[in-house]
Amino acid sequence: MSQCVNWCYKYQMDTDTGITATDLILALVDSAVDPALPASYLINVGQLFDLDAGNIRVALTRLVKRKVLAQRDRGHYGLGRRAETLHRANRRWATVEEGLKTWDGDWLAVNLTHLPRRKKTDVRRWGKALQFYGLAQASPGLWLRPANLRIDPQALHDDLVSLAGGVMGSAWLYRITDLVPADQIDPASLWDIAGLESAYQIWSERLKSSTKTLQQQDYQGAARETLLVGRAVTRLILIDPLLPEEMIDTQARSRLITAMREYDRIGKRIWRKLYETHRSALPKT
Repeated sequence: MSQCVNWCYKYQMDTDTGITATDLILALVDSAVDPALPASYLINVGQLFDLDAGNIRVALTRLVKRKVLAQRDRGHYGLGRRAETLHRANRRWATVEEGLKTWDGDWLAVNLTHLPRRKKTDVRRWGKALQFYGLAQASPGLWLRPANLRIDPQALHDDLVSLAGGVMGSAWLYRITDLVPADQIDPASLWDIAGLESAYQIWSERLKSSTKTLQQQDYQGAARETLLVGRAVTRLILIDPLLPEEMIDTQARSRLITAMREYDRIGKRIWRKLYETHRSALPKT
């Protein structure tokens, strides 16, 4: 199976594999208008995704213990101290293109050769953090991406350290102006470009067809649909390496992001209705 088919298949299946209690709770709390949501609401929503009350309660307890969530008032949960960086990163999907600039041929590089290979957990955490910002491993311990991000190098470094859980304190971040021989860097070998471009097309069409079917569903079914589809597309955008037009079809990527912004507006209206319905049914205090 080619890289392209692998990539497209993975994201085609995302809405069919369901969602875990932890993922559902974080998605709801992270996007909530209110600073904290009642556990009763989270449990009710869980039923839409075949998650029972026990699953939700166990996930809440674990997330509070990890300080990803904080309990505010009795039975109400909001984002915790450890979720701040991830929350900011997850919200960036709608504005990712604003953080890009014309590529001048320079590269950003992160050197992890100082990390002991025996500490596999630390190395794995760093790998996930670097992939989140579109860096790819060019050789053992060396990660690269085009320097087309507007983010300040110190801010990028700090975000990477935070996303990696602060392991080993830091990593070395470089800007490479002269990479010789430059033609030895093959973007297609570092990033699944064909797969990404196919995913842009697949999910643009999926958003279009989903928007039409929402009108034929009750608001609970529509809420479930928008969360699963929207979550899959925003995840795709968030892990997109945001390569420059010299490497990838940036117009197709822009069309997907634009379509997802509109779908997000529709989804938020549906979820507000669901939440208001639940809140209005609560006993008055």
